[in-house]
Amino acid sequence: MSGTLPVLIVSGVSQSRDGLAQLVSKCELRPVCCETLAAAKALMTRQQFAIIVCEDLLLDGNFHAMVGEGTRRRGKQPVIVVSSRDDWDSYLLSMRAGAFDCLSFSSEAGEVDRILAAALQEYRLSAETAVQSEA
Repeated sequence: MSGTLPVLIVSGVSQSRDGLAQLVSKCELRPVCCETLAAAKALMTRQQFAIIVCEDLLLDGNFHAMVGEGTRRRGKQPVIVVSSRDDWDSYLLSMRAGAFDCLSFSSEAGEVDRILAAALQEYRLSAETAVQSEA
């Protein structure tokens, strides 16, 4: 079962993508990485993701579009925003936009693990609710 649930990682910086992918893999999830919103949207048309991890600023936009994509899909996909700024304003901006949570690049690995676990639980509950409502 290790690495079976895919997590979409959207980051324009290869070092950030690689670091996030390592953290996701340690949580026994399967990272799928891309650099842009356009690439992420294309991937999302072909595949369902359990969680979306997205940088706040990307080459072709920002995290708002990913939050919208995550909430529109069946089995709502929690979006975790990763910010280069570690401040309350960034956190509030992300949360008010509908993100599941917000991390900074300086977050401890244990905090990332905790947030990924909580997002995975949210995804599973949302998927179960979607299936029950269709029945």
